[in-house]
Amino acid sequence: MNKNKLNNKKKKKLSYTQSYKQIEKDLSMLFAIMLTKQLKKLENI
Repeated sequence: MNKNKLNNKKKKKLSYTQSYKQIEKDLSMLFAIMLTKQLKKLENI
């Protein structure tokens, strides 16, 4: 049981760093999309 928990923690750490990088990518994409939307709004005024 304890060995299993330790292994799960290691897996979680690994997937955490992977998901963190993925979140970073998604956030920068979202930021870029939001920026372009704002720029388009400004152009329309």
